[in-house]
Amino acid sequence: MNLWSSFSPTSNDQWREKIQKDLKGNTIDSINWETPYGTIDPTLEVSNKLYLNEPAKLNELSWKFDSNNCDNKNILSHLKNGINAINIYNQPLNDSLFDNVMNEIIFNNIHLNNTVSSNEISNWLNWMNINMNANGSLRTDPIGEAIEKSLLANEKINANIIKIINSKLVNKKYNCIYVNGEKYGNLFSDQSTELTYLIAHLNETIELYKSLDIPIPTKLVIKTSISADFIQETSKLRALRALVIQIFEIHKLDVNIQIECSYKESLLSPIDQENNILRITTAFISAIVSGVNSIELYDSLCIKKGDYWKKMITNVPIILIEESQLNVQQDVIDGSHVIEQASYKMAHHSWSLFKEIEEMGGLISYAQKGKLNETVLSQQSEKLNDLKNSERKVIGFNFFNENINEIDFTKSNNIPFKLKDFI
Repeated sequence: MNLWSSFSPTSNDQWREKIQKDLKGNTIDSINWETPYGTIDPTLEVSNKLYLNEPAKLNELSWKFDSNNCDNKNILSHLKNGINAINIYNQPLNDSLFDNVMNEIIFNNIHLNNTVSSNEISNWLNWMNINMNANGSLRTDPIGEAIEKSLLANEKINANIIKIINSKLVNKKYNCIYVNGEKYGNLFSDQSTELTYLIAHLNETIELYKSLDIPIPTKLVIKTSISADFIQETSKLRALRALVIQIFEIHKLDVNIQIECSYKESLLSPIDQENNILRITTAFISAIVSGVNSIELYDSLCIKKGDYWKKMITNVPIILIEESQLNVQQDVIDGSHVIEQASYKMAHHSWSLFKEIEEMGGLISYAQKGKLNETVLSQQSEKLNDLKNSERKVIGFNFFNENINEIDFTKSNNIPFKLKDFI
């Protein structure tokens, strides 16, 4: 039964005429939305759409474990709260770490960089090779590590871990290309620029594997950070998937794409922190309906210390999945003309910028020429000015805040800056 069969169809021109009347003298162009990647016309029926493959479902809800919280007690506590994946960052493997942890039914994602000793790398590889029934990923990102140390990428890329993994990892379920683009969400002011560097980072990583003559893994884990800007972040996630598909088609690779999201820590407000729960809820709605595979939670998302608040944060995506039933394997954004239009224009704008980076020799060469640092400084300045002038509104911080005079926007020289720096 067609529920709309009782209604006469309405053409796009009829809708525009109706909107024009409701605007009471303003032109219909006045409702257009100007973005860094083009003009978005909310009355326009979209004819061009991105190719996104089959929709994905969220299957990993993870917590970040590092030197501050990586022990068996914390892991068990978070698993009890409802996560099904543990993301361990550059930590040693000890005999008690996985006591009473059912590794066969959770995802163990191990991040290793070049600060980890060769002995510790061998310990993790041996553990993975012994636990053949365990699931997860072994993640290392030499390109991201180089940029993390310096935006000028002035140190030689250290690919030792990739070489060790290629020669010693037997449990290939853990093998993956890993691109940590979380930093770009905090460095840049707009999503299209963020996307540009994320796919340039991916392409540089593929080129690194090729230069080492190492087979490229058949699984990609690409991480990005998102905010509560629902339309733009949803558009970004759709554009990201389309651009990643394009990169792999150019390289003639068949790779399983997994997108992981975290919340942009730089935009967590230190004032009226209860609103942060609303922010991450909106962001996670965007992530789930966009078909991301994983959401990473971390301690800084909690309003206060203690297991109660960690459980509260964990419950946000669980409720969205289980009770709001957002986690369906279908494209629920299909037909949303504004988001489809924004994602299409964002993807094309980011691709044109990406080609400029490639013409300069790729991301590392681009960074070494000072261009990455130049863009970051420009976008950080723009972001700061938008916060000062309330062009970028953060409720409870620079908007609807009775104590706004307590904010000192000259207080931080950090790059990237965080809202908490100004209090």
